[in-house]
Amino acid sequence: MEEEAVVGTSLWKDAWRRLRRNHLAIFGMVVVSIVIAASIVGPPLIRHFTGYTYDYIPADAKLIRSFPPFRAPDGSFSWTHPMGTDIAGRDILARVLLGGRISLMVGVISTLVSLIIGITFGATAGYLGGQIDEVMMRIVDVLYAIPYMMVVIVLLAFFGGQSPLGQLFLLFIALGAVSWLTMARIVRGQVISLKNQEFVLAARARLRPGD
Repeated sequence: MEEEAVVGTSLWKDAWRRLRRNHLAIFGMVVVSIVIAASIVGPPLIRHFTGYTYDYIPADAKLIRSFPPFRAPDGSFSWTHPMGTDIAGRDILARVLLGGRISLMVGVISTLVSLIIGITFGATAGYLGGQIDEVMMRIVDVLYAIPYMMVVIVLLAFFGGQSPLGQLFLLFIALGAVSWLTMARIVRGQVISLKNQEFVLAARARLRPGD
């Protein structure tokens, strides 16, 4: 009788299996995916089908006012503005979707900056240890005591860009530059924990000169 082969697994497969069992997490992932897709493809589709952009102001003075959702200027039903218009006659849906793009960029770019700084700083402190670790962690404590928004305002004032786009990217970097403190502490703790594992101590013992 032949023995059945044992199918192996991995951390990714195990994580995906646990995720599929969490229906609330799946629902949240679907909602976030819809928001991301709408923010990316929404403004071009609105411009293609209606001709409106987020900053388009109608030339007709009668249209430069706020209209309710799904209403044409004559009061009839219309799909042109599903969320209506603002007081300048601009399409609110196009502006909301563009704001969603900026919100996504803030989350992604600031998180990447936070990960890069936090992982590098925390791993260095945990690996070197000793006085260097003490000094680096005291720097983190001092930064924790400074108000979050004040640091962002100072960075924006000191490194102010010339264009609105430059100011926007500078805001992303500033947000990431002050949100890495918790990440640094978490990574430091994990590195210190790994340093004291038996397999690391055994590897160090084998690499000692003269052994």
